[in-house]
Amino acid sequence: MNKARRKVIAEMVEELSVVRARIEQLQEEEQDALDNLPDGIQASDRGQIMQAAADALGNACDELDNVTAALVEASGDEA
Repeated sequence: MNKARRKVIAEMVEELSVVRARIEQLQEEEQDALDNLPDGIQASDRGQIMQAAADALGNACDELDNVTAALVEASGDEA
């Protein structure tokens, strides 16, 4: 891979890092909101929806980690 394409990948990795941090922040906020609800509401449909949202945001972070790793591998750089 040439230098120009490696640079583009490095820029994308940086952009993904910013997006991942934003998603992680949302996940933490959603989980905190859920954790601060009374137990009865946590166990309700509303609580289950909030937990599913927090889980989905966590999964999105994991997927972005995979994408980032693949990009780093494609560029030939080490993480």
